[in-house]
Amino acid sequence: MSSTPRYSFSQLYLWSASRAQLFAVITKGIDIASAFFILAVLSVYDYGLYQLILAAVSITGSLTAGLFDDVISNELARALAERRIGWAKRLFGEFFTTRLTMSIAMAVLLFLGAGLVAQYYDKDIASYIRIMSVMVVFNALNVVQVFFFRAKVSFAAFGASVLQVALRLVFLVAFWTAATLSLREILISTVLATAATALYTGFFFVREYRALFRGVAASSGWVISGLVRRFGRWIFLRYGVSRVFKGVDMWLIRIFINTEAVAIYAFTINLITFAHSLIPTGMLGTLLPWEAGEWQRFGYIYRRMVKYGFWFGLALAGGAAVFVPFAVEIFFPKYLPAMRIFYPMLATIPLYAVYKFQKTFLVVLREQKMLTMRLVTEGLITLAVLVLLLPVIGLYAAALMYLISYGGRVALYTVFLGRKYPELRLKPRHIVSFDAEDWILVGRAIRELVHPERWLKPIKSRV
Repeated sequence: MSSTPRYSFSQLYLWSASRAQLFAVITKGIDIASAFFILAVLSVYDYGLYQLILAAVSITGSLTAGLFDDVISNELARALAERRIGWAKRLFGEFFTTRLTMSIAMAVLLFLGAGLVAQYYDKDIASYIRIMSVMVVFNALNVVQVFFFRAKVSFAAFGASVLQVALRLVFLVAFWTAATLSLREILISTVLATAATALYTGFFFVREYRALFRGVAASSGWVISGLVRRFGRWIFLRYGVSRVFKGVDMWLIRIFINTEAVAIYAFTINLITFAHSLIPTGMLGTLLPWEAGEWQRFGYIYRRMVKYGFWFGLALAGGAAVFVPFAVEIFFPKYLPAMRIFYPMLATIPLYAVYKFQKTFLVVLREQKMLTMRLVTEGLITLAVLVLLLPVIGLYAAALMYLISYGGRVALYTVFLGRKYPELRLKPRHIVSFDAEDWILVGRAIRELVHPERWLKPIKSRV
């Protein structure tokens, strides 16, 4: 249990979630502006080459990504909340060393292997891959810093992603003004912007690391190995199952219907996924580990987050039902047939919000077995629904599968959490009733959004 002074969870959540959404919108807008320059100067061939290079860096970086990232992030935050600073220092040290060592090794392999790729594809791609190979290290460095900031609930370098894309745009404009913008300069702009951002976030990281761990002796022994022994079988099984079922829906639609149906389904999924991304679920994983052990408060937060997530998702679904069809008719008229499955799939938006919040609680409560069993069961049900119903009702089977998946997740998690943790029991009245405190929180949310001066007010980290 945390020994730090009590604070307002709702205030901190509103403060961080609203800014995270704003930064995401700004980042997307700047990315669109950068894409204008990239598409304007690259031929179709060079743009394809550019995407292949990015894919090579992404694939290489994914080889250093840990399957245990969620577990390590949660355990690090809980250790700090419980004032087990020495253990936290040891865990973060192992994570930092392992991730950076692996990323450097993979970057070297990518650099040295660029020539081999060039033999089978294009001689020019080797130099481009070598330029981007350092991104594997920068990306890993960003991950470990984000883990540290999240664990101590620090917003010192909040919004660094905006700085990175803005710097890249500045470099692109500079090269374009000098009439030297080409694929090489685009890649160099990416590396320079990422390096500058790493220096910016690194300054805050070093300062806060010293403030937290100075004079603290790290615990003895290897702690990550203990986490692997405790959770490994469930995490490895979940990873394997997710790989087996990844993309199976697309291929089944192709087999039982046709390629055009795949396009319609993919377009609909992109619309629904975009709506999902507008729900501010991410910051809960940062704040919630600090509440573990304080069961009355934990249950209060659970019921409020589920309720607000459901109603926010429902309002979002209603807005999407009104505006999305008009937008599709204007900008993508050939995809209007997608609306027939888009409407039933809108029901997944409030379910998604509830599911994401419940999943965060399960991660914090270390319920890795439940997370794995849900994925295995859902994968088998999804396969059965599509195989049996695609030949009968066509794409409506895919919409039904989506509804069953999210509805099943919410039902399963609601029952499991309520039975195992009495403080997390959820009843219908917890969703539909609004009391005086709800209206206080709504007023606080409105004030947070409409008063610009509040956006400049800093929030101190928890430790």
